[in-house]
Amino acid sequence: MSRVVGKVGYGIFPAGPKTRASGLSADALGIPAKCTNKMPAWLYLQWACGRAMMTRQLVGGYGAPPRKSAFEVAKTDPGPKLSLAWLDCVINSAGYARPILPQIVAVTEFRDVFGSALTNMIGGADPANELKKATETFAPILEKSEKT
Repeated sequence: MSRVVGKVGYGIFPAGPKTRASGLSADALGIPAKCTNKMPAWLYLQWACGRAMMTRQLVGGYGAPPRKSAFEVAKTDPGPKLSLAWLDCVINSAGYARPILPQIVAVTEFRDVFGSALTNMIGGADPANELKKATETFAPILEKSEKT
């Protein structure tokens, strides 16, 4: 049994000194160029990404799908696993959402370098020092990747 049920609140990100933004990430599905059964793959994608399945994902509490129509349906029939407070926050944040990861070629290396820094900070390391080291480590990677 969860110890946090009923003790969690939700709110939209406040505006900062320069902008207001919330994190946005998404998964993607596609059909490989060398696929030999493109029609069944296409039909699967239509099913998996259709309004019914995206609404089921949202109402089931499995994440926030990219279909606006799923949110409209969920507002009228949220089901037992979906918090209406959370749903309102997601809907209200969508207008100023920005990609959660930097839009750079070396995003995997960024995750590795800054992820290690975050792990160290969680373990008690000084945040300013960790971020400085991560920035110094990542700067040449970014510079090289932007030239290609």
